[in-house]
Amino acid sequence: MLAIPMGFADWLALSYSGFASVKLVLIALGMLLLVISVMTSIAGRLIKKPSKGYGPRAIRQSTSQRRMIYQKGE
Repeated sequence: MLAIPMGFADWLALSYSGFASVKLVLIALGMLLLVISVMTSIAGRLIKKPSKGYGPRAIRQSTSQRRMIYQKGE
């Protein structure tokens, strides 16, 4: 196909270009979300906020206490 570029059908070239544009936008969006995720993770660690799902009670508990609670099913 690339050897004879004038042999491409117009509808094929336009649809290929459209899908390539959409793919590029989705890749850029994914990379942007990755950068935002890393930045918020670093900011959370600098602020020393607990991760989601752990409240003040869980922070005071030791790992063995949390393991016992988890095993009991509380």
